[in-house]
Amino acid sequence: MCSRGRGKFHRGFISHNRQVKEKETEAVDSKVAVQQVLDSLDSCFRKETDEVSQHIRQKVEEHTRLIQENGNKLLAELRAAYEKRKFNLTAQLKELDIAEDDLKCTRKYVETLLRYGNAPQVTSAKKGVEDQAGELLKLKTRVSPTEDDYMEFVRCDDVCKDWRLGEINLLRRETKKTDNIETKKDDDKDDPIAITQTEVVTQSISDELEPEFEENGKDKNKQKMKPMENDENKGLSKCMNFAEICQKASVSKKPEAVSPSKPLRTKRLVCKFGGRGSGTGQFIGLQAIKVMGNGDLLICEHNNGRLQSYTVGGKHRKTITFPKLDDFRPYDVALSGNGHLNITDYGNKHIIFCNENGKLIRCFGNGKLKHPMGVSVNPINGRVYVVDNKGHCVLIYNQDGSYIRSFGSFGSQEGQFRYPRYVFVDHGGNVFISDCVNHRIQVFDDDGRFLFAFGRDELFSPAGLAVDKHGYVYVTDNINNKVLKYDRQGEFVCRIDETHDGLKSPTGVCVTHDFKVAVCDHGNDCIKVYSQ
Repeated sequence: MCSRGRGKFHRGFISHNRQVKEKETEAVDSKVAVQQVLDSLDSCFRKETDEVSQHIRQKVEEHTRLIQENGNKLLAELRAAYEKRKFNLTAQLKELDIAEDDLKCTRKYVETLLRYGNAPQVTSAKKGVEDQAGELLKLKTRVSPTEDDYMEFVRCDDVCKDWRLGEINLLRRETKKTDNIETKKDDDKDDPIAITQTEVVTQSISDELEPEFEENGKDKNKQKMKPMENDENKGLSKCMNFAEICQKASVSKKPEAVSPSKPLRTKRLVCKFGGRGSGTGQFIGLQAIKVMGNGDLLICEHNNGRLQSYTVGGKHRKTITFPKLDDFRPYDVALSGNGHLNITDYGNKHIIFCNENGKLIRCFGNGKLKHPMGVSVNPINGRVYVVDNKGHCVLIYNQDGSYIRSFGSFGSQEGQFRYPRYVFVDHGGNVFISDCVNHRIQVFDDDGRFLFAFGRDELFSPAGLAVDKHGYVYVTDNINNKVLKYDRQGEFVCRIDETHDGLKSPTGVCVTHDFKVAVCDHGNDCIKVYSQ
């Protein structure tokens, strides 16, 4: 190839090579641009993915919260309806129990009189029995329940529309009675037994008391109590003839009823403190309250497993716990003469003896106590009286924890109990017991001999007890939500609280050094203090 031909070839090759290089550069630049867009796309994708995920989480949480709130509201509504209906039906059932006991008691008395009594005895008792039978025959023993058992959850088909799960329906869809229901004339219809308490009680004695029933004995002869040191009345005796016994055994009045000659007198709420919780100044499961030597209040919290001390005005002093004891659940506390504490430990079924600061000294009662509740110390001889709720008796111990004796058994006769709860020994050594299911207070001497009983006309579920230095007796009614005051003879004096104070399932009660009345408001988790 000549030199001219080679030169032309080289120029063409160089030209193509330059064009290829330009294309290569163009490809590189485009690649960089595409990579930048790709990187930007990845960044944008990650950002938007985070935005979407955050929005999803936010909406899920928001809608979950709305659904959960609505669900909790429905559950609370269902629980409230259940508690109210259960309470009303239970109260009606207890009214029927009282009626049944009265009828059974009178019937058995008449049968015994006819079987074993002579002619003069039958003749003497005739008038009282006829009057009694006449009153009993007026009882409404065929009644309809005050509430029914119908409750239904109606689901909502479109939850997302308004975030409602549904509603609680308490009315039957068909209100017609079934054909087998007997039709009565208007003047023959039986009215439901009156329910004297309609407020829902969420925590009451029903979880602690078992519904067992026997013949219901009535208050009979009141015997002498030992006079208290500062009591001017040195003796007391009450005897009742058969007519009075029949009157005591007559148709049980409504739990709210009191003697018309003694109208209710109300007292003033001075202060209240507390609230539901486990912190200082809060309570759960209030059971007992006692006055310490310095005038402070010592309070037992069953559910929180502790005792707290406060001034009467509500200032916290100290807290007593026993962390080394498993399942410590204090129910009541009593002070010994030296200031030491006797605490009924319901969880461990024994008595704790400790100093006023909670230093454990000893435990006693193991093996003998089934369900210890109330406790009190005899100020005369220092003996410790312990109520065994499900043992239906009272056990007596020495200060050193040695067992002495017990008294009481299951039943409704004098000296028998049905699920007793609290005990108080006054300065004369008289022992007061709240006989819960028998709806009365029983009084014994310090050896456990029955003296008399009272309160059946006013009390429905007596719980906490206290006796002041003048001999007045204070009793909380756990179902009727009241605090009542009696004199030493068991005669009703007045009501301490007022209805608008809102007591709910009151338990413990005590009288302060300046005669104020402090009450454990179990249902409202607070302490209420009343003046007199």
